[in-house]
Amino acid sequence: MIARQIKNSIGFTATIVLCISCGSGGTGDEGDSGDSTQLDVTEFEMDSNRLSAVDFNNSLTGIFNSSTESVSTLFASGPDNVDANLENSLFEMQIDVAKVEAMGCDGGGVDSFKTAVFELLVFYTTELGGSFENEIAPILKMTKIDKANQKKLDAYDLEFASDEKILVDRVMAVQTEFATLNNIKLQ
Repeated sequence: MIARQIKNSIGFTATIVLCISCGSGGTGDEGDSGDSTQLDVTEFEMDSNRLSAVDFNNSLTGIFNSSTESVSTLFASGPDNVDANLENSLFEMQIDVAKVEAMGCDGGGVDSFKTAVFELLVFYTTELGGSFENEIAPILKMTKIDKANQKKLDAYDLEFASDEKILVDRVMAVQTEFATLNNIKLQ
């Protein structure tokens, strides 16, 4: 009788140990029980804050990428499409500014990342709706650009790129900090 109780206790304990080891979050390769009908199941617990941070990062990165692409397209415009590209860029930037203002998540570094993208968008909107529209667009509408106007374009391009680089570098730095704080990988 005692031998049967010991045998049952050992069997019960072995079953509990087996259940605990299978549910421990391992890969399931740690041992082979020899039972080909047993399925290895691994559970992953999804961290909602981390998922929110990934979504937030992806949204801001999408806005950043589309705005820089829009500016690149605008700067490559010719006489036939500069007005349409300028109008589209300004419209998209206004929408993106509103999106960024409304965004949020529970992760660390949210405000810094959001502010950096917001400041870049404000720079684009201000610059495109000001100097670009008033001074550069008229030059780009010309079918032939003389040397004096080409110098204006080149000088504007250099100044714009210099100011933009400061803001883009800031976005990259705070994005890296945001990723570190929220345990996400940037690719």
